[in-house]
Amino acid sequence: MTAVATHLAWPGAPRATLFGVVAAAAAAPLIVWTNAFPSGPAESDSEYSSTYAVGYVLLLLYLVAAGAFGSWKTRRLASGAWAGAATALIAVAVVMAAFGLVDNLFLDVVSRQPDKIAAFHNGGYHSMRESINAGLLTGAIYGIPFVTVVGAGAGTVGALLSRILRGGGRQTLQRPTTAS
Repeated sequence: MTAVATHLAWPGAPRATLFGVVAAAAAAPLIVWTNAFPSGPAESDSEYSSTYAVGYVLLLLYLVAAGAFGSWKTRRLASGAWAGAATALIAVAVVMAAFGLVDNLFLDVVSRQPDKIAAFHNGGYHSMRESINAGLLTGAIYGIPFVTVVGAGAGTVGALLSRILRGGGRQTLQRPTTAS
């Protein structure tokens, strides 16, 4: 049995969980790289705009794939939506936690970023740590639900594409006809 066949045999929730964990694991090294090991003393988040844009597109495609795999057995659009939403929720929650961990562990490095300095001066916070954590909390409060809804939409698209590529709609059972 191949890895894909084994994965498709799992119930929907573990499949979505696995997709979310894999996405978060793929993002973790990038989070550490972009925050803990800057290439220069005045490096800011805005320098990674194109990297983040590529990451968002890849995440969207990944959520579409999660929806396709999530609806593979049932061929239901709702299964794809749930798979996409669960994948997005898990991935983004873990990524936000990773940002919180990295930003607090490497506070001396992160606090030199111009974006963080500007947020600190404009936010009225008492410490850089308070400013950074407030930004992370705000991002989590608004970002996690937003990305979960986007994940549900992308998962639905994936389920629809899966249904189209597999040749048709939802399978129904045919009642046997009795011959007279």
